[in-house]
Amino acid sequence: MFTSGPANPGVVKASRTMIHGLSEYLDEQLHEALGAVNKWFCSQYYGYEVTSPELLLTYYIKHGGASHFHQAHRMDFLEVSTVPSPQRHC
Repeated sequence: MFTSGPANPGVVKASRTMIHGLSEYLDEQLHEALGAVNKWFCSQYYGYEVTSPELLLTYYIKHGGASHFHQAHRMDFLEVSTVPSPQRHC
């Protein structure tokens, strides 16, 4: 949740709710990056069986896997409301 600080009265306060928690989102993405499909494509690209998690992640990111995952899961984070913060009267 984003809120205005005490020094910033009147700043817009936004509230966001996640359909999935961030840790679940990252777990799913990591599972995909280290999974059999990405491993096959990465191995085809390099011409040998890739087992290095670092190389699999690098391939996944550089060849659009991370971007595709983001597009497929962009609705996992929905904006619930945006409301002005209450005005303070001194």
